[in-house]
Parts: sequence; C-alpha cells; structure tokens
Amino acid sequence: MKKDKEEFIFFGGGNMAQALIKGLLDSGKSNKTITVIDPNKTIQKKLKEEFNLKIAKHFEPKICSNKIVILAVKPNKISKVCNALADKGLSDEIIISVAAGITLKTISKFLPKGIVIIRAMPNTPCLVKKGATALISNQIALNEEIKNKVDGIFSNVGKAFWVNNEGHIDIATAVSGSGPAYFYLFCENIINAAIDLGLSKKLATELVNQTFIGSATLNEISELSFIKLRKNVTSKGGTTEAAINSFFEGDFQMLVNQAIKDAYKKSLELSKG
Repeated sequence: MKKDKEEFIFFGGGNMAQALIKGLLDSGKSNKTITVIDPNKTIQKKLKEEFNLKIAKHFEPKICSNKIVILAVKPNKISKVCNALADKGLSDEIIISVAAGITLKTISKFLPKGIVIIRAMPNTPCLVKKGATALISNQIALNEEIKNKVDGIFSNVGKAFWVNNEGHIDIATAVSGSGPAYFYLFCENIINAAIDLGLSKKLATELVNQTFIGSATLNEISELSFIKLRKNVTSKGGTTEAAINSFFEGDFQMLVNQAIKDAYKKSLELSKG
C-alpha cells in the first residue's frame, strides 16, 4: 500500500466520517481515493454534492481490497460490518474503528488473525480541525509506516495521541470524548446566570463565546499551567476570588471528579457490552 496510492473506504458517512474525509481532502488526497458505504440517501446526497465522492449503497467485496478501512458506523453495526469484511478475505487492509465502546478484542473476534486493527476515540471538535483523538493498535509493535498513515488521518483534524493501554481509551472517552459536552454545559449555565442578572441572551452568549475562545487560545500559546493562568486572573479580595471561593465551597472539584469517573465507568460498561 504505497503512500501515493492510499485508498480509503468508510463504512458510515455521518459527522465524524465527514470530518475525517474533509481532513483527508484538505491534506491533498484525491476524492477518487475515497469511497463511502452508507444506505442513508440524505447522507449519500450530501457526500456527493459536498465532496463528489464515490458512494456505495451496499457492501461489495471488491471495493475493500488493499484499502484503509474506517468503521464509522454505530456500535451495534460493528459485528455485521466486520463479518462482511471477514467473508471477503482480508489481506493488506488496515481497519480503523471510531465506534465508541467497541474494544479491540471485540473487533478481533470477527476478523482473521494478523489483521491490523486500530481503535480510535476522536471528539466532535474534529469537525473544525481542533479535535483530540486517542489511538491504540492490536499490534504490540505497530509497523512505523502504518502508524504514520493512521496518525496522519487524525492529525488532519486535530491532534492524535497514541496510548499503550486500552484502558486509557476509556479514560480518554470520559475526558476528551465527552469533554466538549462539559464545556458546553458550563457555558450554558454562565449564560443563564448572566441573563438572570439582566444581560440579554445575545450579549451574554457573545461575551461567553469570546471569553472561552480567548482563554483557550491564551492557554495554547502560554507555557504557564492552568493553575497559574487561573491565579493570574484571581486578585486577592476581588470578584474572581469571590466566584472561585463559591465554586470551592460547592465542592466543584468533587463534582468534576465524580462526573469524569461516572463517564469512565459508563465507557467500561459499553466496552463490555
């Protein structure tokens, strides 16, 4: 599978698949190298109009030969797709799963031994190329060329992080996978508090948006820790300190800790089926 001849087939063409496809195209891949299998007519139409991709309504063994195969279907569809792949006789394919909660062991049950399988946990900011993706392979020593191929797919839409312990994928699910929702919930409640105090929803939303965009950007370019950055905003006896003290009194740290643990526990439950 030479680099200039890499071809990709996506099982499922939803939001995450579309983010990865856009990343591939923006990195210079030809739309002729990408095929999507999805029975949904609305998704087919969007992929055709937006990316001019090859679309297949149903699985055909010949289109999978010597491809990088991305499983972007719902978790309950994984066994069906993998069985179909196994029936065609796999050879040089790389299988990448972005299905939440589906372990390498589960996927391996349906595929021939020796096939390279990658489990990925991306998050929704991949849609704007600011994603965080945790990756692990079923290979103890993954071929460096293959690793670079996989890394490239997810680096096109953000940053990729390889782990050596599959349990860390479940932790990443609770942290970065679910993390955007925590952020949105926090913003939602700040906006509601501002509205209660008298601001218009429009102004409150604009202030919160710009505050968090600015804060994230400052953190990204700064060498300071989150703690130091927080303390730089918190003057003794000031307004920020009053708010921070309120968080502490409400045991904010305990709530966050428990929330992450609950998400992690749920990820483990999903992994066990």
